[in-house]
Amino acid sequence: MKNYLRSTVLTLTAAAVLTGCTSAPAQPAETAAADAGVSGEFESTVKGRNADLTVKTTFENSVITKVEVTDHQETSGVADGALEGVPAAIVENNSVAVDSVSGATITSEAIKEAVSNPYFIPAAFRKRQISIKERQGI
Repeated sequence: MKNYLRSTVLTLTAAAVLTGCTSAPAQPAETAAADAGVSGEFESTVKGRNADLTVKTTFENSVITKVEVTDHQETSGVADGALEGVPAAIVENNSVAVDSVSGATITSEAIKEAVSNPYFIPAAFRKRQISIKERQGI
């Protein structure tokens, strides 16, 4: 009985050790390309406070390098802080997890929504944002 138990334990231990030594499966080409980073300009139109608001976001190697509000009908003076400050904060933090501008909350949120629009945002950046949120516990 002891020999049977000993051989079973040794067999299971050997199997566990050998399983840990196998190579990882190859990454699909799409995943490898996404991990390499995405570059380009992406445009998204969302509902702003007064009308549609269009934002062009530029990525270089999955890093946000420029956010520009290209078309809007937001109230001049009231929304100016959001139209200038939110895009700059997004670029600075490489994230849409930035503060909204007081008094222009709807415009601020619209800009962040346009930048994070899942229909145009590169998959590599979405994946990176998800991992950042997980680390921050968001």
